[in-house]
Amino acid sequence: KALMSESRGARSRARKRPNHNNRSRGTAQASRPEPRSSALEQALDASAALTVPARPFAELGLSQALVARLAAAGIDQPTEVQNRTIPDALAGRDVLGRAQTGSGKTLAFGLPLVTKLAAEGRPAASRHPRALILAPTRELAQQVADSIGPMARTVNLSIVAIYGGAPMGAQIKALDRGIANIRRNYEASA
Repeated sequence: KALMSESRGARSRARKRPNHNNRSRGTAQASRPEPRSSALEQALDASAALTVPARPFAELGLSQALVARLAAAGIDQPTEVQNRTIPDALAGRDVLGRAQTGSGKTLAFGLPLVTKLAAEGRPAASRHPRALILAPTRELAQQVADSIGPMARTVNLSIVAIYGGAPMGAQIKALDRGIANIRRNYEASA
């Protein structure tokens, strides 16, 4: 009985407290200014509004070996983000691709990177990777390696994902062998 009466008392005191969480949302939103878009967001929106004709991978400038590997994997046509970014990335321009999850962004930057590294024709020196891709999590670093790895092997390039929380021995051996590029979890390096 004592516990029940204390509980009831606590409940009645709680009811008497003002509830600041029940403010009218309409009033609060009406007083806030509309969020403004940055110049970058405006440029991305304007770019997305432009129509870019769809082209097959072979017309985007990728190596024939990569085009054949993509076809063998059942990837016959580039996605919109790939169609828009691959030619500019191959031309050496900075690109920023904004698209939904699963839209092919990894291959949109990975395929031009693999094409450029393969075209250089020089091997990676021990402990001197030729490219570095940063990813925010180890899971994403591994996904990037899993997506780009088969494409890189097609043109005789090797890659490795390096991140914290994993045995360092295999990662060090991969660096000693010489690799084309690394995917690294940048949280692990902080």
